Amino acid sequence: MAERIWHAVYTRPGKEKKVAALLKKKQVGSYLPVYECESIVDGRKKLIIAPVFPRYVFISANGNEKEVLKYSRHIMSFVYWMQEPVMIPNDEIKAMQLFLNEYMCTRLETTPVMLDAQVRLNNELQLRKRGNIVEANVATVKLTLPSLGRVLVAEVRKDTDERFTYAKEVLLKNILES
Repeated sequence: MAERIWHAVYTRPGKEKKVAALLKKKQVGSYLPVYECESIVDGRKKLIIAPVFPRYVFISANGNEKEVLKYSRHIMSFVYWMQEPVMIPNDEIKAMQLFLNEYMCTRLETTPVMLDAQVRLNNELQLRKRGNIVEANVATVKLTLPSLGRVLVAEVRKDTDERFTYAKEVLLKNILES
């Protein structure tokens, strides 16, 4: 069986959830990566759920990619790179799903697009200096998505360090198995 290939479609602003719901209804394989982040609004905590990639929805259409554009007026076009629709390997989508399930608040960074590069997970420990004491209280976990030219970044606090190590092992194991 051939490896499942994903594409990214470009949507109208704020219509990502609507497009994902419509594609699911039409039985087209789709994935809308979202992140959850707590924010304080008017003195109250509020859980914000938003797309990680604004205006992008990922689809896995088996040969009928062009038909997907006709499903909704909210789908603008495919995301292109070098005059071809971007092809995202299944292991990148899997890694993204696992990463976003494990970490709550994530930000997106840009990186150069590299052909045939592998999805990569790494962590960095940030040192903070308070007076004469240097403490390591925040670790940054990064998941590089080479086909999209993006890096997902999550920060893990020192008190959840044990979970961080476990999550890294699970992610690496699942990426290597796929």
